[in-house]
Amino acid sequence: MENKVRRPKRLISKTILALLDFTLIAMSFYTGYIIRVHLPGVSQMNLPPALPIHLYSKYLFAFLIWLITFYYEGLYTKYLTRSEEFIKITKGTTISSAFAALLFYTLQVQPSFSRLAFFISYIISIFFLWFGRIIAKVLLYELKIYREKAVFWGNSIEIEWFRKIIEKEKNCGIEVAAHIKNYNLKELEKVVDEIKPSLIVVGGVPIEDIKKIEPLAWTYGIEILINAFNSTLNPQELEVVEFFGFKSLKLKYSLLIPQNVTIKRALDLIITIPLIILTIPLFVIIGIAVKLSSKGPVIYKSDRIGKDGRIFKIYKFRTMYMNSDEILKNFLKQNPVIADEYEKFRKIKSVYDPRVTPVGKFLRKTSLDELPQLFNVIKGEMSLVGPRPYLPEEYVIIEDVEDVILSVKPGLTGLWQVSGRNALSFEEKIMLELYYVKNWNIFLDIAILLKTIPEIFKGSGAY
Repeated sequence: MENKVRRPKRLISKTILALLDFTLIAMSFYTGYIIRVHLPGVSQMNLPPALPIHLYSKYLFAFLIWLITFYYEGLYTKYLTRSEEFIKITKGTTISSAFAALLFYTLQVQPSFSRLAFFISYIISIFFLWFGRIIAKVLLYELKIYREKAVFWGNSIEIEWFRKIIEKEKNCGIEVAAHIKNYNLKELEKVVDEIKPSLIVVGGVPIEDIKKIEPLAWTYGIEILINAFNSTLNPQELEVVEFFGFKSLKLKYSLLIPQNVTIKRALDLIITIPLIILTIPLFVIIGIAVKLSSKGPVIYKSDRIGKDGRIFKIYKFRTMYMNSDEILKNFLKQNPVIADEYEKFRKIKSVYDPRVTPVGKFLRKTSLDELPQLFNVIKGEMSLVGPRPYLPEEYVIIEDVEDVILSVKPGLTGLWQVSGRNALSFEEKIMLELYYVKNWNIFLDIAILLKTIPEIFKGSGAY
């Protein structure tokens, strides 16, 4: 029994997004063709200077493949962050382009469409669609067309995490209208009656209390989402599959599948080798700056826990003074409040870390100190994306989840790094790392790598 006011707004927003997608796909093909025509040193094959739209207009129906695929991927029905949307757009566009290419070949489209123009259009369309949807969703959110009110109920690390993400992401179309942190059912009913939300997000609430709010769904037409991280069966670890005609729950461990490991390693090498060649001048400049800033080696080597618990040497540009351990010990002894902070985050966040050199501060802020880890990737000790490379003394922190986290290579960047970096607590980092290992796919890696670039320039959460 859905709210009658809510239904037309959802229909309007979905229609606008579908029309926008259709337009952006058409624009991508037009742009790809124009780029192809003007590429220097490439045979033009008597191509006209502009896309002859009248010759191809009868094939515009093929763009419906994108809309159908996007609908199947949940781009019109699911709540998505920008990163999740990029992954689904990339996946949906790849599938649609493959089907469209097969269709054009089968229909023997005349005049023949340039294969290079098609490939250029495919790459362009991913970014046209992503940026176009971000702008459109923000505008629709501000106009209150694409906006669903949500009430959060419960008190746990996970639900606090979701609330913070949603408050930052207008792209997902959810407005946090209230957050009730106690288990008082009467208070929840009162808030729901006043706000009339579209969604109740529950986390850390006893299952017997969750069952009691089911009548609210019928009375107000509300969706209820349960973030059952602390339950016996964690939904982040499960996949619903058909098994002899019945729905069954399958445990997910994406990065334990051999072919996935092979694909991930290939992606590492394809990106890392050219990146090292391109950044050789940067290595030289940073090396000279580190050497001139203070006494000691340019490269700092430190023990880290790798795959299967093996210890390896991680490479970084040195950012600290050589007597950093002595400086830290004296500093924490004189500042007990900072000592508590260091115990929680294993970082000094609220004040300037006295162990760090001036050059080191810049390198850490921009994450350039981690550039030498590209050689750890080449050696196969690390991956470009993965869990945090933990210190041996931090083993105690992950011992409850070591079987999962240490089953894969640590990463130069990771889901935790593009979601707040060192501003996150250890509990939040571990939550994200478990999600990454169990839900890995190549599109997730690409999205994390792309999101790492602006995070480096912002420098937020880096210490």
